[in-house]
Amino acid sequence: MCGVAGLVSVGAQGYSDAVKSMVRALAHRGPDDRGICQFDRCALAHARLSIVDLATGHKPMFSPDR
Repeated sequence: MCGVAGLVSVGAQGYSDAVKSMVRALAHRGPDDRGICQFDRCALAHARLSIVDLATGHKPMFSPDR
């Protein structure tokens, strides 16, 4: 099962160490891949477990216009 974490705050980019710690804590939920995406007011972290799509699916995913 995958894991997701994040935070919303003014200046969320200043919390990069906290978000990295969150995704490390989720490693048991998804040991196959992990990703962090930071925006102005939010930061998202995702740990991925490959079950069905073994070769693709880096997270977080973006639309073509991000």
